[in-house]
Amino acid sequence: MWLGGGGHGPGHLGSSPSAPPAPQAPAMWLYLLLVALVWALVWLVRDRRTLPCVKDKHVFITGCDSGFGNLLARRLARQGYRVLAACLTQDGADGLQRGCSGHLRTTLLDVTHSESIRRAAEWVRAEVGEKGLFGLVNNAGVATPMGPTEWMGIEDFRRVMAVNAFGAIEVTLALLPLLRRARGRVVNTSSVLARVAAAGWDAKLLWLPASYLPAAIVDFVLATILPKPAQRVR
Repeated sequence: MWLGGGGHGPGHLGSSPSAPPAPQAPAMWLYLLLVALVWALVWLVRDRRTLPCVKDKHVFITGCDSGFGNLLARRLARQGYRVLAACLTQDGADGLQRGCSGHLRTTLLDVTHSESIRRAAEWVRAEVGEKGLFGLVNNAGVATPMGPTEWMGIEDFRRVMAVNAFGAIEVTLALLPLLRRARGRVVNTSSVLARVAAAGWDAKLLWLPASYLPAAIVDFVLATILPKPAQRVR
C-alpha cells in the first residue's frame, strides 16, 4: 500500500478545512447582561404603574383571621381601597374590624361549604352594587397536616384540597359576574411547599395539587372572559 509523500496524491495528509470560530465568551456575557437589564427595566416600569384613584375599588379577601390575609386587608384599607374581608370565625372578624382604619367591612366565610360561599357572594354583591368587584384574593388556606405519606390518611388530603383548591375555585366562580362588571383581577395565594419538599417529608404529594390546581383552573376560565393582564384597567 502506497503512503506517498508530498503532492496531491492519495497518500497526501493535507490539513482539513478550518472550523468556524467559536463565539467569544465576553460577547455572550454582554448579550446576557443586556437581556437582564432590559427585563429589569420592564419590571421596574410595570411596578411603578399606579391607579389614579382607588377609593371606589372593592377588593374581597378570604382567610383574613390572621396571617397574610389579615395584613393585606389592613394595608389595602390604609391605602384607600374598599376592603371586604372574609374571616372563618367571629373573633377573627371582630379583631380585624377593631384594629383597622379605613373602609373595611367583614363577613364570615367557610370556603368548604357551598351555602357559606353563596351567602358571602350575595353580601359582596350588595356591597359593590353596580360598580362590580375590582379584586378577589383567594388567600384562605391550611398548612396542616403534613408529613410522611405513611402517617397520612385520605381525609387529610381531602381536607387540604377542599380548602386550598376547591374552595378557591368555588369562590372565584361565585364572584365571576361581579369581576367581569368591574374588569377585575384574581390573585391566588399558594405555598412555597409546592416547590420544596424536605427530606423524608412528602410535601409535594399534598401541596403540589393544592397550590397549583386553583391557579390552573381559574386562569383557564378567566382567560376567556376577562381582559388580558397587559390591558389597562379603565
